Amino acid sequence: MDEKGRRLAEKLKDAHTSFEACRSGCEARPECLQFKWSPGICRMGRVPRMGRPTEEKDDVKNLKSGWLLDRVHKYVEKRGKCKASDAWILK
Repeated sequence: MDEKGRRLAEKLKDAHTSFEACRSGCEARPECLQFKWSPGICRMGRVPRMGRPTEEKDDVKNLKSGWLLDRVHKYVEKRGKCKASDAWILK
């Protein structure tokens, strides 16, 4: 593993420990746009996905999520406007 890989691995090794650490882990990965954390678990995503409100249940009570909005805006700009043929995606 090269030095860059070692630095990334160091930032990611504690990503599961807190919401803030999960966000830092996402920030360390250039392709990461969003993240979600629950105790002991950090998940990161490379494409923006909309969530939806849920009833508070014990298994999701401590779930927190976030987006790196500057990266999401760049992602959207890079792809341009939707074409009429892409309208099915929004339904």
